[in-house]
Amino acid sequence: MVTPEAVEVAREIIDHESRSLVRYVIEVSKSPVVGGRDPDALSGLGDLYRESDIGLSCLRELLSEVASVRQGVRWSLSTTSYNFLRPIYLLRPVVEQTERSLDVVATLGAKLADAGWSEAAEVVRGMVDREREQLASLRRLGEEIGEIGIEAPQPKGTSASRW
Repeated sequence: MVTPEAVEVAREIIDHESRSLVRYVIEVSKSPVVGGRDPDALSGLGDLYRESDIGLSCLRELLSEVASVRQGVRWSLSTTSYNFLRPIYLLRPVVEQTERSLDVVATLGAKLADAGWSEAAEVVRGMVDREREQLASLRRLGEEIGEIGIEAPQPKGTSASRW
């Protein structure tokens, strides 16, 4: 039997993973592929997104067998700063955020195991491992491209400041 604590931890993992930056970039940000290595960068981001999606789907399926699954996703307002940026400029923030995010998910996965839901904990471990493999590939791609360390162009202001 799955404990209520395990259900809450599983929901927390789903909520956390659903709000990851790579998911926002692929689902919402509308990154323009201008040329150069943008297609490679977008492909790498897409690979990381697919691993996240597979893990989330498996965990949602397990959770749906014992409890309701919330579907809503709310990203923080700060994620809008990644809208319309070329994929090469998204590599660094996605790598950095995903590293931190996977540490949180791994910690929550351990709590899931401690709460007695070993099957779900194994799904989370597999998801984290696969995403870390894709993250390493994405990091190598960024180093190869030479764009992993550069900052995206920043706006210099708006006409609204003249009002």
